[in-house]
Amino acid sequence: HAGDAGKGFAVVADEIRKLAETSAASSASITSIISDISTGVKGTEDKTSKTVEAFGYIQKDILETKKAFDEIAVNTRELTIGGKQVLEAMVALQNVTSSVKGASDEMTEGSKQIVSSQLELKELSNNIAGGLGEINSGAEDIVSTVSGIVTHAKELDHVAETLKEETDKFTI
Repeated sequence: HAGDAGKGFAVVADEIRKLAETSAASSASITSIISDISTGVKGTEDKTSKTVEAFGYIQKDILETKKAFDEIAVNTRELTIGGKQVLEAMVALQNVTSSVKGASDEMTEGSKQIVSSQLELKELSNNIAGGLGEINSGAEDIVSTVSGIVTHAKELDHVAETLKEETDKFTI
């Protein structure tokens, strides 16, 4: 009954209905996509949260590892210092050992010289003892000779006195 205008209205209504169906389908599709996106965002959020938590553990492990390496570095420095001190002590000990060896060599040489001097002194003492024996023997010979001279002198004195008496007899 509306005629051409009604036909046009029916076409518009049909187009609006198609548009409404398409809108409804698009809306359902958009709702589904938004739901999927929302689920994806929620999943991403969960995964991001887990990733942040994992990075927290990794950061904690890295800090602990760094702390361990720092302790190793400190211990290595202390070992280096200790090694240098041991090396210095060994050098000092080697110097002392060399000094002791040098002193020992000097003492050995001195001991040899003392033994040699003692042997020379013994030989000299033996020579002196022999010389004193000879002097003693010579002194005994001199005493004996002087004793003989004294005896001869007494005899000579006696002979001289006798001779004087005999010569006095001639001068009287």
